[in-house]
Amino acid sequence: MTRTLLCAALVLLGACDGPQEDPGDGQGVEGLDPGEVCDQRPPALDVSLRRQANGVVPHWALADGCIPVTYDSALAGDADTLRTALEAWSVDCSQLCFDAPGLDDAPLDADAPDRRLHLRQVTGADAELAAEAIFDAERGTVAGAEVRVPVDHVLTVNDLLWAIGRVSGLGAAGEGVASVMGPPDAALTAPTEADIETMCTLYGDPPLCGD
Repeated sequence: MTRTLLCAALVLLGACDGPQEDPGDGQGVEGLDPGEVCDQRPPALDVSLRRQANGVVPHWALADGCIPVTYDSALAGDADTLRTALEAWSVDCSQLCFDAPGLDDAPLDADAPDRRLHLRQVTGADAELAAEAIFDAERGTVAGAEVRVPVDHVLTVNDLLWAIGRVSGLGAAGEGVASVMGPPDAALTAPTEADIETMCTLYGDPPLCGD
């Protein structure tokens, strides 16, 4: 089963993944104060930040508190797997936190998303496991996120670690780097040191994005 990254922007649609090489210090986004934009350039990381073409990193705003998490009734049997993945991403050096998952059949509204991470089952011959973040492409703030699970896919902790990382702003792992952000590996059931370093660069104290 392949994995797909989808993206949606509320303000300015950019590429799902911008260049991975660091072109220099962030220059901000035209019309916004530098402090409103998350385009900082930390030292090179073994697991990259998910950076858009305009340099902005999608991220959850810590000031808004923990992220609510929901799943639809078709995925109720995967609630424990989801809970395990969420707990695994709860690392001491990161301020990002997720609420305990709860049942909710209401899908995320892409036009007016509520701030939550939602798991939804999808059908169709071409359906793939996918992670989508809806965010303000000028500031990078995530407004909501959805993980889409094909009806015939056996969901693993590794799948959800990858999906949570992606919608939280983590990009790809470097070649040869052990990471849940790499190719599917059911043996990886917790973030690696490289994953944690990037998560804590983004959401540590102080957070990279300042909000």
